[in-house]
Amino acid sequence: MANAWLRSLRKTELIELAEHIGLKNYDGLRKDLEATLDEYLTENSDRFAADPKLSPFYTQPARTRGLGSPIKREAPELKIAKRRQIKVPDEVVGSM
Repeated sequence: MANAWLRSLRKTELIELAEHIGLKNYDGLRKDLEATLDEYLTENSDRFAADPKLSPFYTQPARTRGLGSPIKREAPELKIAKRRQIKVPDEVVGSM
């Protein structure tokens, strides 16, 4: 999964960004371009970290850079509610 900042950009902005950093062969789908940019910028962080145009990419928290999703909790089991039993009062012995 690509960086949140990259996901927020339009395809034309992603293409401009790819041209800015000198990336070649960026034709294809938007998601492919996002993934390619994410991988390239992560691998070359020492070169591009000081670039003000790319600062939003490097200021995002590490977990949004596609390092994997967190472990999800298991869904709790649903408790089945039992119907309340009505207590029948003792029969009143009486004549009518």
